[in-house]
Amino acid sequence: MIYELRIYEPAPGKFDALHRRFSDHTIGLFKKHGVGIFGFWTEEVNMSAMANNAYMRLIYVTTFENMAERERIWGSFQRDPEWLEARAASEVDGPLTSRVHNTLMRCTDYFPSPHWSDKSNVVELRYYNAVPGKLPNLHARFANHAIGLLQKHGMETIGFWTDDVGTNNRIVWMLGFESIEKREENWVGMVTDPEWHKARDESEKDGPILVDYQAYLMRPTDYTPRP
Repeated sequence: MIYELRIYEPAPGKFDALHRRFSDHTIGLFKKHGVGIFGFWTEEVNMSAMANNAYMRLIYVTTFENMAERERIWGSFQRDPEWLEARAASEVDGPLTSRVHNTLMRCTDYFPSPHWSDKSNVVELRYYNAVPGKLPNLHARFANHAIGLLQKHGMETIGFWTDDVGTNNRIVWMLGFESIEKREENWVGMVTDPEWHKARDESEKDGPILVDYQAYLMRPTDYTPRP
């Protein structure tokens, strides 16, 4: 299964128009052409000091059986007269997006079935960039320790992926929370847990395995299909 993560940066003043196009046209056309819909979110808080002007972005994940199926479906979608008409009508005053980031991913072996529940009113998207040569160590820490500890402290583990094209030294993952306040409570429990400190120290006995990370807090859009 291929998971496609897209991040849309709206053009100035076009945030609402972009969402209207998705709610009024794109969602229905996705379903028409067989695009798998995992979820749509609006970025609420950019937790990374490295990113600039990242607020109010639209973030969504779609699914496809394989790369060939993805190419066939996207080609059919892009040629659909209904889509061409909707896009043209929505852009009479200029493009709705200033930039689109696109990532193709596959599930990790230790978390093969991504899912999220209707209790996840806040979703955290994280990118972990491994030290060169240490990606297997980072995977092992997630598989053997971190996922269980995240769940122990009340976080919904939504999915863990690696890039299928391009970047090959990072893990992309998502967590779900009932609220911003609950997220803070859950993370405090995690980072103060002696079991986590032991697992982290053991995984880094030969040196750090993580270069840096980026984290973003998101909320589901009104039009995202809820689980």
